[in-house]
Amino acid sequence: MVRTFIPQPTQDDAQVLLAKRFFVVGCLGLPWLWAVSVLYFWPKLHGNETAEQTGQAHGDSNLNREGPRVAKSELRKWVNRSLVGAIVGFGLLFAWLIFFQLRWQKWGYGVLPYMVSAPQSYSSGW
Repeated sequence: MVRTFIPQPTQDDAQVLLAKRFFVVGCLGLPWLWAVSVLYFWPKLHGNETAEQTGQAHGDSNLNREGPRVAKSELRKWVNRSLVGAIVGFGLLFAWLIFFQLRWQKWGYGVLPYMVSAPQSYSSGW
């Protein structure tokens, strides 16, 4: 009988997978999920690492740190993609909101069934 070794995913791998899933689901039209991803992972990428996280707590100076370094760069890649997506997504949303608010009356009153607005008699002032 041959036993095969199946490596268990580490916590770093799980975080990379979560960040990747946040990005992919955000591509389905949920830019707020990109913002949630950035807010969730930002402290993990830009926070201070303790001695235990770097492996120096127990004198492991010869420890191979390529695994965590690669995982962190992979996590950074997905978080940066989410950041760019969130900025572009919210920028387009706010541009559309401003454009629509400035132009809806010029388009005629055919758009009124699709929006809620006060009658013209209410806009006469206080």
